[in-house]
Amino acid sequence: YRRSSDLDGIFRSILLETDGHPRAIAILQAFTRCFVQTLQQMQIQMPLKVYFPHNHQSLVMALSRHPSDIPSAVWSKHLSNIVQILKRNVQEAEVTRKAENLFQNWFLLAHFGDWVNIAGQELMRREDEITEMLLWLLMFYYKPSNQSQQEDHLLADVKLLYDHLKVLVNATHLNLEDLQTALTARHLSTEQSPLKDMTNHLIMSFLLCSAGGHGIAKESVQLLTLTGDAADGVFELLGSIAHRQNKQRHKDSTDYQSQMTIKLLQEVLSETQPRTVQPTHTPLKGVFHSFQ
Repeated sequence: YRRSSDLDGIFRSILLETDGHPRAIAILQAFTRCFVQTLQQMQIQMPLKVYFPHNHQSLVMALSRHPSDIPSAVWSKHLSNIVQILKRNVQEAEVTRKAENLFQNWFLLAHFGDWVNIAGQELMRREDEITEMLLWLLMFYYKPSNQSQQEDHLLADVKLLYDHLKVLVNATHLNLEDLQTALTARHLSTEQSPLKDMTNHLIMSFLLCSAGGHGIAKESVQLLTLTGDAADGVFELLGSIAHRQNKQRHKDSTDYQSQMTIKLLQEVLSETQPRTVQPTHTPLKGVFHSFQ
């Protein structure tokens, strides 16, 4: 227990020092995948509560189940369960005004980022009421806050972009002007937007999960004005999605098309956006200092 606690303390310090830089989060998630997989293969099973003692165990168990171990048909139901538990925890943190409680919930979600990627995918494939919950999950991941009024305002802006993208999802023939119209909604794609990274996540999900998106993926990267950490965030997102898809036991034609698009985007980003060692801005800058 002490060793696992110390290790999580190291990850916590790194995330706080880097304001949640995408590469730091990617390292945390890669370690967690290997750790949980190894733990499951041990002859003597150790409960995960030993390693995540500060979190609600129902949330730990839900997040620790890898998407590849669950039929894709019930992903949305599983995500709904995750969001319901997480929302209750965040509301409790809002009532008590304890930033530490808010951080612990975000930190646990950050360990298991595959479910955040699944949420982006499901948003492009579903039409029911769960979309509101999934948008909330993405916003909490990219902009954790215990200020519900600010949260509602930002969520409304994101919903506008999402509605634009949903109109385009089923279109088989798209051009850059169609996507440009969606991006200009409430200026969410600008460098100054507090939700630029969530916007990039939604755009990537759209490009990977829609027939028309595959066709304009290469040209679309130029519209995102990816620099520094924003490019790093997309790099890590694409790498995480590719890793998860490679683990899937059952793939369909959509998955193979998505993998081809991921490879294309990674090549384009490598050519046009050199990765920086010291970013000038980080996705969660201005948020993490309140947890220190």
